[in-house]
Amino acid sequence: MQLDETLGALESQGLALRTFVQGVCPLLEIVHYVLSALLVREDFSRRWSVGNPIGSWLFTTTRCLSNLFISHFLLGSVLSVDSGVLIDGLTDVTKLTKITIIWGLVFFSPGDFFYELFAPRTPARQAFVLLKEVQRAHKVYLGWSEVPSADSLTKFVSAARGAGAGLIRNMQQILMGTGSLSTTNEFIHPSTPAKIAIASAAAFTFIDVNRNLTYLVVVHCVIAIKAAALAGKPLLGLR
Repeated sequence: MQLDETLGALESQGLALRTFVQGVCPLLEIVHYVLSALLVREDFSRRWSVGNPIGSWLFTTTRCLSNLFISHFLLGSVLSVDSGVLIDGLTDVTKLTKITIIWGLVFFSPGDFFYELFAPRTPARQAFVLLKEVQRAHKVYLGWSEVPSADSLTKFVSAARGAGAGLIRNMQQILMGTGSLSTTNEFIHPSTPAKIAIASAAAFTFIDVNRNLTYLVVVHCVIAIKAAALAGKPLLGLR
């Protein structure tokens, strides 16, 4: 009886957490865009980005929309039946406007104040990194729950879109000559975000006992793993 009550309370907490995260998704999306733009700048330097504004904007945009592209590509639905465009997100003017504003702040803010605010190891950057993990877990959950097919593999592939940024990043590095298929390939040497996304996808797909309880556990686990890594005490070797 006590176990049932405990599980019921945890399930309620999971539902409340999922509802809350869903409500703040627009803010978490901004966090994702900011971190994506910061990583593009750090991968290819500000000098290159300022000298090639169109290239840096394209790299930032594709990195920001990576999860959408990866999930559509893996599910064979890159072409939208309704709109006939390559990626549905590229027709979203609101998203593109947000990405462009953030791109401008990261690369061209006066005195470089915006980048200095979110430079590596700053409190603001670390807070955004933790929030990003919450968004990653939620994206994995949405990818799993929104696929109409009952096939577990299809759901797993869709949920794996949480690792899309790493895949796109690898492609960009190869294009710029700073990466290689043998050393920076996410399929051969998956990064910690990719491992977390895959593990979260597996939890939602194959341990579907209670989705609210699973959601609660997954979100708390990804936060704990990332917080430990930021504190210099990585869990299970995940940094």
